[in-house]
Amino acid sequence: MIMRRTFYILSALCFIISFIFIFCLIGYKFTGFLIFVLGAFFLYLALSIGIRKRSLKIIRGIVIALAAIGIIFTTAMTGVVMSRMNGDADIPCDYIIVLGAGLDGETPSLTLVDRLRRCTDYMNDFPESTAIVSGGMGSGETITEALAMERYLISKGISPSRIIKEEKATNTNENLIFSKEIIDERNGGSVAIISSDYHIFRAGKLAEKQGISATMLAARTTLPILRINYAVREGFALVKARLLGHIQELI
Repeated sequence: MIMRRTFYILSALCFIISFIFIFCLIGYKFTGFLIFVLGAFFLYLALSIGIRKRSLKIIRGIVIALAAIGIIFTTAMTGVVMSRMNGDADIPCDYIIVLGAGLDGETPSLTLVDRLRRCTDYMNDFPESTAIVSGGMGSGETITEALAMERYLISKGISPSRIIKEEKATNTNENLIFSKEIIDERNGGSVAIISSDYHIFRAGKLAEKQGISATMLAARTTLPILRINYAVREGFALVKARLLGHIQELI
């Protein structure tokens, strides 16, 4: 049957693409997993064509309904993330918290470079500002993200005296908690937070929960495919953060 053949082809394409995303590309595992699930759904549809038993028809209907809900949810949450990518306008702030984003050994990832470029431009525009570069050492990293960020900013002409390293954080929430402690120890001041455009909305929600009133500065993601990939992941991350109580509301 044409319909069955179509579903088999769609399933095979999804499995191939998911394999590439999961095993051949860095940073696409979550999206690859979603594509794999979609492939499994198409395979199920192909195998279920022609089912006559009422009980199996009911099961197929439930599976299709759940898949539709999942697709609608994923699309909606991705839309929310992508609609909030612009961030705020630049205004002078005392401190700029730059959120870490992974290293390849000692080399900043492309995502982190995007954030550091945004920070460099901001600090050149507002020479009284101080950067707090936040990030510990994760898997596959040989130095802390904070140290790598400091090195990058210095290489771009930013004075070391304008850079404070926060080297304990292992996630965004800890980035904000530990950076806030540093600012409080220095008697406070106005705060800006720099993160990737796809991440800026959740970062802002997390900052609100920590009592940080901040200007949110979005670093534009260089590769459009990265922006879409991480926007999909961010939708699920928002839900996770809400369930864990790290943010007060989704929207």
